[in-house]
Amino acid sequence: AGELTNARIRDIAVSADSSVWFATDNRLSQYTPSLNTWRTYGTPDGLLSPQINAVAASTTGDVWAGTDAGIARIEPNGNLTSFGLPAGLNTGRVNTLDTDARGNLWVGSPSGLARFNPETFEWQVFTTSNSPLADPLVKSIHVDAQTGDVWIGTGRGINRFESAVLPARKVLTGVQVYPNPFIPGRGDTEVVFNKLADGSQVSILTVDGLLVRQIRPDQNIAQKLSWDGRNASGQMVAGGIYLFVITAPDGNHRAGKIAVIK
Repeated sequence: AGELTNARIRDIAVSADSSVWFATDNRLSQYTPSLNTWRTYGTPDGLLSPQINAVAASTTGDVWAGTDAGIARIEPNGNLTSFGLPAGLNTGRVNTLDTDARGNLWVGSPSGLARFNPETFEWQVFTTSNSPLADPLVKSIHVDAQTGDVWIGTGRGINRFESAVLPARKVLTGVQVYPNPFIPGRGDTEVVFNKLADGSQVSILTVDGLLVRQIRPDQNIAQKLSWDGRNASGQMVAGGIYLFVITAPDGNHRAGKIAVIK
């Protein structure tokens, strides 16, 4: 197995610099093809356990290792920082890892699922008691970068978590507005504004230019907003033609019309 210190490979990932990372029973090994060099990381380097169960590469350039005693982040410059798992999981063992489009780390353990934000160092824990997770034992995770969906393989089935975390969008191109016309009588419940630039807001106006409703994102990475057909007072609007104006943080606009049919 070349320069590997252990031939038993538990997981493999390829990082942004094309290095190949191998999770083994006693080390994390990095092979850089362009230099034909190997580097290993173990407990003397800061890992909380020598057994590496999972490895994942982030869009930020970081590489994450999941061990029997927590996680470790290896930055592009080689710096290694370890973190214990949150108390809500009641374990240190990591079974599986994946990262989403914004660099958040998803961690599967024998007692649940967790999401770690490496910018704020905040954890969010999902267990069978606070979520629809099919089983505490999380054996595999896959994040769909195109949809933001997180697929979770457990000991008793599959879960899909709609995280809505998508790659950053800075421009108002390819925006989708649907359904249009908006017909509550046929079961329509909201008008969706999709594929927005990060942090965009939507204004609904009458054809005379009077503001009906302003819709702002709950978080600045939101790329989808919706309007439930109500005005700022919570009342359903009358049937007719309404204008929408989408405003991106950089000041760019996109405008259009929505037909509301009663």
